[in-house]
Amino acid sequence: MQNDNLYENEPNVLVFTNENGEKEPYEYLATVELRGKEYLILLAFDESSVVILEIEPVDDEYENYLPVENDEILETLK
Repeated sequence: MQNDNLYENEPNVLVFTNENGEKEPYEYLATVELRGKEYLILLAFDESSVVILEIEPVDDEYENYLPVENDEILETLK
């Protein structure tokens, strides 16, 4: 997922572009460190689901956000 922007008037809202090119807003809940990695905890705007993304640093300025598929990590972070 790619983070498109942070709403200026709503600093806790992140907008990502999904694999279909559609923009999806999420409410930022927390950043959590587990086993040496950092994860974003987000709430879908329609409050239907919690999304957990691994933060993968690219360089000092950029990060990638990867979906977490490991069930053990997902259960630990929920």
